[in-house]
Amino acid sequence: MLGALPAGVVGTRIGRRNAMLAGLVVMAASLLALDRVATLGQAVPLLALASAAWTFPQVNAYPLFVEPVPRERRGVLASVFLLCMALGGAIGDPLNGRLFDWFGGYRALFLLMACYTALACVAVLRVPRGAGEADTGAPADARTVLAPAE
Repeated sequence: MLGALPAGVVGTRIGRRNAMLAGLVVMAASLLALDRVATLGQAVPLLALASAAWTFPQVNAYPLFVEPVPRERRGVLASVFLLCMALGGAIGDPLNGRLFDWFGGYRALFLLMACYTALACVAVLRVPRGAGEADTGAPADARTVLAPAE
């Protein structure tokens, strides 16, 4: 929850799509590193980093989806978006639990989650640049200074 505000601010500054990609890349790197650590002391900072990185796609996905939708359709589509998020947890958590039981430990799950994160990066890369970006009220020249070069 502490990461939600910074993730939202970063999303308005560099773009929601870019913030989501940055969070997913950091998360994937953390998960890959978790597969290689040998002690809990090494794992804790990586788990914290992965959790913090997850706020970037989590916070910026909803506005990226809802903002281009006409106001009269936002309610229904927003509820479908949230329903899909909930169903993802309802399906993914038991699936990952079964995989944990099958592999006999967390190590393989870190690699599997890194693969999930890579697939999420591919999905976000398919979102057209500028889609779902709200006008933040900043002057046009300020947005070009803050936006990354394309």
